Amino acid sequence: MGYTVLLGGTPDERDAKLTQPVNLNSWPTTFFLGRDGRVRFVHSGFPGPASGDLYRQATREFVSQVESLLAENRTASR
Repeated sequence: MGYTVLLGGTPDERDAKLTQPVNLNSWPTTFFLGRDGRVRFVHSGFPGPASGDLYRQATREFVSQVESLLAENRTASR
């Protein structure tokens, strides 16, 4: 992945490292942050490659969300 990633650790470390989310019980959970540090999107779980079209769709959605954040930042900085 060509993006900066922060790993929250293992599920048993989650509550100490991620204090804001409430009822966070899905692993993995991905938080997409803007450059301002605010959460813009949240995605819980992720299908594996064996799930076929569902996996490809989820992958496209992740890439689209990241690209939209990057494009938004480029536009805002001009």
